[in-house]
Amino acid sequence: MQLDKDLEALWKLQEVRKAYDNFVNERSRLKNLSDIKIKEEKLASAEKDLAEVQERIELLSKNAKNQEINCERLIQKSRDLEKEMFKENAKAKELSSLQQQLDHTKKELDALENTVINTAYEIEGLKEREEEIKKKIKELESDLAAAKANREVRIQEIDEQLKELQEEYERIKKEISPEVLKVYARKFNQYKTTTLAEINKKTCGGCHIHLPIYIVMEAKKKTSLVTCENCGRILYYRT
Repeated sequence: MQLDKDLEALWKLQEVRKAYDNFVNERSRLKNLSDIKIKEEKLASAEKDLAEVQERIELLSKNAKNQEINCERLIQKSRDLEKEMFKENAKAKELSSLQQQLDHTKKELDALENTVINTAYEIEGLKEREEEIKKKIKELESDLAAAKANREVRIQEIDEQLKELQEEYERIKKEISPEVLKVYARKFNQYKTTTLAEINKKTCGGCHIHLPIYIVMEAKKKTSLVTCENCGRILYYRT
């Protein structure tokens, strides 16, 4: 019977549409994959950390140069003061003043040399941190690139499957009589891929209500389209 063939074709059509919609949803999820977004955020955070560390290294390196210049200045000042102290005929008051200046200069030099050492240690630590972050960035970039590549491969696979399903969908549609297809299309706007509901143990596969025996028997004959009295879906008795 033609209706029997129509219903069988409609079932296939609906299953194809379900598969198509599932692939469309998967494709959409892949385009907005949270895992990739998290990887991108981690990479951006690491790049920000690297920029901050490099900026700090650059600033400290400039400070270190200025500190070294000031150290040389204080060393030279100490030498000049010592020369003044060893001059002949230097008065006691003058020697006392020179000694005070020399002591102050040496203290200033000692403090500055400690600062130079601390700055050097800090720069060394920051450079180690810089290398760690660079290594981390490379790993994150590699991980992100692999994730994106896998996603693109999967999207290409889905696109191919969508094309095949679309072709199959159009082919099956041609097997269904226009009248039946028109009824299905009208109800599809409301029920989507559950428009054709399978009768399973005398219940509607759409709303799951128990069906009267005469409805089940009528659907089983497949001489006319039978709908569920509760939800309005087209009922299909699969053999």
